[in-house]
Amino acid sequence: MWRFVDMRHLVRYGYFDDVCNKDLETMCRQAVDMSQGQLTELHIDHFATDQLLHYISERSSKLQSLQIRGCDEVGYGFIEAAKNFPLLEELHFVYVLCVRDYIEAIGQSCPKLKSFTLSSSDYRDGLLYGYGECNNNFEALAIAKTMPGLHHLRLVGNNMTNEGLQAILDGCPNLESLDIRRCYRVNLRGEIGDRITEKIKDFKCPNDPVKCGSDWDADPFYDEDYSDEFDDTPYIDY
Repeated sequence: MWRFVDMRHLVRYGYFDDVCNKDLETMCRQAVDMSQGQLTELHIDHFATDQLLHYISERSSKLQSLQIRGCDEVGYGFIEAAKNFPLLEELHFVYVLCVRDYIEAIGQSCPKLKSFTLSSSDYRDGLLYGYGECNNNFEALAIAKTMPGLHHLRLVGNNMTNEGLQAILDGCPNLESLDIRRCYRVNLRGEIGDRITEKIKDFKCPNDPVKCGSDWDADPFYDEDYSDEFDDTPYIDY
């Protein structure tokens, strides 16, 4: 039975279409079925939808790690899916902007979360998708409120200010690593910077570089663990 399914990098960026996505979704459903309820880790690029994640959630209650990148059709429906992932410890969204409104609900459904990522290209994505000045700490406050067990947090390209960062430090007392690259509204001078220095073992500040091709949160279609040679075979561990 299959426990780890990796469906990243199956299509080169710019070459996927609806037909390709449907084929990949069918492959994913088959892999989930063959896991016989024992799936613990799943990575998906491009083709995830609310409907697919609901299908997975009904058959994968033992899932512990989920990574989703570059999927525009994941949003409100993930709330219901998350309710079926009580053992989830790692959840990573990269360029999945529609889930931003539902972070609090997701955190409430996944109380065991230890590692969480919400990454966009930069803070301007929030403005483009309707997250203006009045909502710039929305995600940070939701994380602080519902994910107290986090040890690792990546919040890349976010609109949050010091208010949101302070809430995270208060609400997530077990944080060991914190990545806030491209969070340009944060000012690390003074007390909050001192607190991070004392509290966080591994910290990446807003101006730290995000090198495309070396950090998986920089480009949702690239991973340094993969060679440049295209491979259309999904990685499955069982």
